[in-house]
Amino acid sequence: MIMPNKLITIYTTAETHSNAITRSVPMSVRRLLLVLLTLLTPLSSYTQSISVQAPERVGKNQDFSIVYTVRNANVESFSAPHVPAGLTVVGGPSRQEESSTSIINGNVSSSRSVSYIIYLVATAAGTYNIPPANFNIQGHLVQTKSLSIKVDNSAANQSPAQTPHSMQQGMFPPSAMPPSSSLSSEVTERDLYFTVTASQTTVYEQQAVLLTYRFYCGKNLGLSVGTGQTPDFKDMVTIDIENESKTPDVTQENIGGRPFKTGIVKRTLIFPQKTGTITIPGITFQCQVQPADPFGAFFSTPSVLERKVKDIQINVQPLPQRPVAFGGAVGQLQAKAEIVGGPPKTNELGTYRLTISGVGNLKLITPPKINFPKSFETYEPRITDNSKADDAGCTGNVVFEYRFVPREVGNFTIPETPFVYFDPADKTYHTIALQAIPLNIKQGERSASEVDKELELMRSDIISEPQDEPKHLLPKWGSPLYIFLLLAIIAAFVWVYKWLGKNLEIRSDAEGWRRRKSGKKASVRLRKAEQLLNEKDDIFCAEILKAFKVYIAEHYNIGVGEISKQKIEDLLTEDNVEPALRSELLGMLDECEQVRFSGVISNITKDEMLLKANDIMNKLINANKNGKQ
Repeated sequence: MIMPNKLITIYTTAETHSNAITRSVPMSVRRLLLVLLTLLTPLSSYTQSISVQAPERVGKNQDFSIVYTVRNANVESFSAPHVPAGLTVVGGPSRQEESSTSIINGNVSSSRSVSYIIYLVATAAGTYNIPPANFNIQGHLVQTKSLSIKVDNSAANQSPAQTPHSMQQGMFPPSAMPPSSSLSSEVTERDLYFTVTASQTTVYEQQAVLLTYRFYCGKNLGLSVGTGQTPDFKDMVTIDIENESKTPDVTQENIGGRPFKTGIVKRTLIFPQKTGTITIPGITFQCQVQPADPFGAFFSTPSVLERKVKDIQINVQPLPQRPVAFGGAVGQLQAKAEIVGGPPKTNELGTYRLTISGVGNLKLITPPKINFPKSFETYEPRITDNSKADDAGCTGNVVFEYRFVPREVGNFTIPETPFVYFDPADKTYHTIALQAIPLNIKQGERSASEVDKELELMRSDIISEPQDEPKHLLPKWGSPLYIFLLLAIIAAFVWVYKWLGKNLEIRSDAEGWRRRKSGKKASVRLRKAEQLLNEKDDIFCAEILKAFKVYIAEHYNIGVGEISKQKIEDLLTEDNVEPALRSELLGMLDECEQVRFSGVISNITKDEMLLKANDIMNKLINANKNGKQ
């Protein structure tokens, strides 16, 4: 649950006759007094009360909220009431705090409130009694009154706010304060929440359970979801399922008569390791929300919210009486065994490969024990996991490779080995008999010392095959390529240094920087005028006139209100602008002013006027640029 920051709003008013006194007090002193009043006001005696807001009547499948508000008291804890069947809680209780101080005619009043909001959906018609909620306030247990809410099929389109069921309850003493209807404008738990569903709630030990986490968003928002604090999954092994797409498939669902966007954000497999009722703790998701439209998103800072999924419980049944050869495999599995590369000779390395495939807890299977002949030297199996987690569990295969070295010549047999697994579908143990493998071991050419050396390297995880000389990503020091790259880096550094210096010099010249920007601002205005070609003549010409006035005001650092025909003439003369260009500009301004009053352009089309305005503007910018060089 997100706890919003405490809002402190200060309202101040004063009568007219006190204005002179107020002005005589320095601003710093006034601010200090205001802060002191704000801090000291909570120490005064408050009128304390509890109010409850809820609709008396709602429609079936309509969403509504119950708001419990405590004013001017320290709430230590809140216990929500039990909601009867027919009403479904979709969010909350969420906590919101508000505080306000008002100074009117020298009288200071202040109030604080804490609200707990429960969001519900009415799923069945009928009359429902909601028992009291409990508050622990300053060590005292305080109960609210019970509520009665009627769910009617005929009221399906009625807004809950139109039929408020409001009651107020005094505490330490009673009060008649009106209930507060001010709720936070942030995204509430009714607008954005997460759920988790388990593929099965009753399973056997080691049987896979798929957890699916979904988001529900009831507002048009840009949403980014990440996993926050991950709880400790005790007595279970978890494996996250990777999504092929980085973004979830978003669909539309109607919940309680309200459209929601929803999508899967996380899928996890769990394998219970303990029998009985186990609790799967809720995950906290961190969400960044901002307006969905690109324009609003660009000018806003994403808000970070946290949403926690509720804990769920599953019942884990113990496996039936386990056979001796059972090694913990659960699922629908197959197994086969083989000797890789045929029988080895004496003092040669052989491999007995056991492959277990199918669907189940492949990643958790213990390597079965293989009874090799006593004269064989054996080693711990090497495990290769080729399984992948998906909705059905772990699918694929896991390979166990048992290394052995025969030391004697003769006929030997690796005996039949049972592989036992439990299938939850038929609740039965199954045994696959891995057939016996006869081996005719012949005399090898290698000595015992040679194979011992190889085995020693294997034990220390050192690869005995020759390795290539490591490749250097950087050129060798002193080589032609090294010198070339060094000179290129130095040249690039010098260029960046000069460019930065020139850019800083330009920006330090405030007047020069403003003059350069003036042309860009004027061009923006002329482009806007181009978009107004289909508008009335006076609107179009007014935009052209603004473009030239903006340029003159920015370029010469004067206010737009100071611009006149004579002022422009004087400024352009001081800048040594040619008389012909000055005449063109003033003529254009005269034409635009005439159209503003007459409303009609005469003797020229809008396209021609726009082309002429652009030509004059370009000449003027170039003239001022050349004149300042």
